[in-house]
Amino acid sequence: MTKIYGEKGTSFQQIGGAIPNGNWVEMQSMRPHDGEWIADECGEWKPAVISSQEKTQQRITEIRSLLAANDLASVRPLRAKVAGTATEADDARLAELEAEAQALRTELATLSAE
Repeated sequence: MTKIYGEKGTSFQQIGGAIPNGNWVEMQSMRPHDGEWIADECGEWKPAVISSQEKTQQRITEIRSLLAANDLASVRPLRAKVAGTATEADDARLAELEAEAQALRTELATLSAE
């Protein structure tokens, strides 16, 4: 059976091999795939306690990523508009993307002000 090691106080795990040097412990199971988990000194995965500041920063990072994806999704319909070949679907898509971007920018401004 393959051994699983976790670094105490973190979500790092190693599957197989020898126990790493440092603050590592043999785990009773693999780290769960849902949520954030931390290895404890008994070899169990415990849910991570994330501060509200960390949650806010995670959401800010997520919003920035979504805004970048939104910008990329706008390229094709914008190119069609510039070329004079835009359809109603292109216009509708741009309006949809802009509404999403506005909502994300509003949320980002609120989070950044906290």
